[in-house]
Amino acid sequence: MSYNKEELTGPFWAEFPLAASGRDPLAIQNSSVVIYTKMMVGITNVTNRVRYNGFYCWLLELILRNSEIKGSVNEQIRYLRRAELLIAYMMVSEFPDVTGVSGSAFASRRLQENIDLAAGADIEPKKGGNLYWAFRGGVFGQYYSGVVNELGLIHQPSPLLNIYSLTPKGKQLSRHFQANLPSGLADKFWSYLEKGNLGVSDLAELTPFALHDIPDSQELYFYRSMLLDKDDQGFIPSFYRKETIHLLLETLSKSQDGKLNLVYRFLGENYRQHISKIPLLKKASTFWYIYELNEILHVTLEHFHASLLWSIDSQPTSLNTHLEKLSDLSAQAFKDFGFESKETLLTELMGHCNEIMLDTYHAYNQMQTAMNDYDFGRCLMEALFCMTCVYRDCHLQLDGIENLASLPEYNFNRTGYVVLLLRELFTDQMNQSLDHVIKKLLHTVINLHVFTSYRKSKVGQALVHNYIIEEGMIWRARETAPRRTTPRLQNTLQYMGDVGWISRANDSYLITASGKEVLLHGN
Repeated sequence: MSYNKEELTGPFWAEFPLAASGRDPLAIQNSSVVIYTKMMVGITNVTNRVRYNGFYCWLLELILRNSEIKGSVNEQIRYLRRAELLIAYMMVSEFPDVTGVSGSAFASRRLQENIDLAAGADIEPKKGGNLYWAFRGGVFGQYYSGVVNELGLIHQPSPLLNIYSLTPKGKQLSRHFQANLPSGLADKFWSYLEKGNLGVSDLAELTPFALHDIPDSQELYFYRSMLLDKDDQGFIPSFYRKETIHLLLETLSKSQDGKLNLVYRFLGENYRQHISKIPLLKKASTFWYIYELNEILHVTLEHFHASLLWSIDSQPTSLNTHLEKLSDLSAQAFKDFGFESKETLLTELMGHCNEIMLDTYHAYNQMQTAMNDYDFGRCLMEALFCMTCVYRDCHLQLDGIENLASLPEYNFNRTGYVVLLLRELFTDQMNQSLDHVIKKLLHTVINLHVFTSYRKSKVGQALVHNYIIEEGMIWRARETAPRRTTPRLQNTLQYMGDVGWISRANDSYLITASGKEVLLHGN
């Protein structure tokens, strides 16, 4: 069978690249992204509820059974889109406080007595306009089709069968989902999809489809088993998702009162446990440590970038003059701290960090505070303290971290990888003055930003330059703030809550009895 051009579909695996959208002004964050992508297969930053997996398996079977047009991915997409919108309407009507529902913003605005699914969902003949979801394949096509394929639940369209189809595992989940629906509800759901409309009063009967409330049933046990199963369908099995879930549960189990900001509490505690540890083993905790090394270093470099960006004007000024000004401001900050930046060597600063046992996260927080106070000299000083702490924490591990990155099953060795950055920025600078290092780092972030900005502009991106440099002059084009990547762990917690392993109370996460069972028995 040959493809019809209109029916070609493929999964959209993640958010648009950070660098392409200007959210990664130094184009170094991909080395973090590849790590968390490897750790959390089957969960992304845009797949918010675990029950969507079962819903889509059930829905594909429903469409196959009832649709008059067989073998058409376009027909599947038409009903997929209507079903997604119908679920969004039901959730905002019956469970308005529940988050993680795709299309809910549209449904909230359009909730009325008579609901027109066709008008809000059908792409043809409209070319854009008032639709719940712009991407042609809907939420499924854009976010979930790749995930359910990775989890072994569906087959993607192929030349032999140009529709989405279920694997035996996907058919099993579909049956479990159906078992939690009252008799006749599937037929009623299909009638709404087929007609393309319903009344708002009809939504209450659809609550068994609630995305956040999974009955204690085979469906629930399937999700639990799925999350703790091997990561994907690869030839060599890995279990990093399972290991990460265990690590999160272990972090929670240490506190009777729960934990706020669990993701960053976990990353910080795991980081401290791995400082200077040799050898580094091939397991999830090691890779989350390397991820955090990358993140701290990236955000620190972005504070050098932001100190320059936020301190220049929107009108042209001399670049060299401004760099000298920043150098003087950082020198004054060091002087207030008891250091002469033109005389003190970087190796002496590392010795000081060792002597006072400076915590990396303390320096990190002080750097952020200085930036929030627009104290750019102190920000540069604290950023150098933070980078020095990172180097101190891992310099004996660099060979091992590099070896892990080069293994073909990982391939973490991307631009911005911690080993490459530290060896370039620190290893050869230990006998240089703090002033020299500050200036080198400022020049480094300028070069990184200018290079990546022109490269992105070359391929047709909109303006991504934070500043423009011409003939020795610099001026601000727009402002961006330093930011971390989002490592899929927040949605992992959402999944863990959906299956009953954790709960939330007063914004704190708590481990449940079921979560303790997972820790005790490993599955």
